[in-house]
Parts: sequence; structure tokens; C-alpha cells
Amino acid sequence: TDIEEKDFDAQPIPGGNTPRWILTHLAICNDYAAKALGGSRACPREWHAGYGPGSSPTAQGIPKPSKAELIAALDAGQAAVIG
Repeated sequence: TDIEEKDFDAQPIPGGNTPRWILTHLAICNDYAAKALGGSRACPREWHAGYGPGSSPTAQGIPKPSKAELIAALDAGQAAVIG
């Protein structure tokens, strides 16, 4: 939570994943875990398409969920998985 919103799309190293990509990817991983446990996906389909396996943090036209949206999605996803 120490990363400023303005820095969410900065690559810490060339070719590295951005903070926004990492957090969105983790949020959709919670969706996969919830689904495997009999639940359902909670994140938007666009997040899955833009930040799923094989995606790139520098792709154009992908959604850019805010820091607040991502923290809420991570909290909700964790709660769904651990029940």
C-alpha cells in the first residue's frame, strides 16, 4: 500500500511486471482458486483477459483498475477462498 497510484504502471526493472499488473494478476488468481473450490469469479472478465496467463504489463488497451479497486478485490478474493 506504500506505492503511489501514479507509480502503478512503472516497471521496476526492464521487462519486469508493474505493480498494477502484479496486483491484478493476484486478484484474478483468487478467482481461479475460488472457482476451484466451488465458488465463482468476482473480477471483471476484462481483468482476466488483460492480466491473465501470457499477458503483458505493457499491453495497450487493458483496463487499469485503481489501487482502491485492487485492494478491495484482493480482500474479497481472499475472503472467498479462505471462507
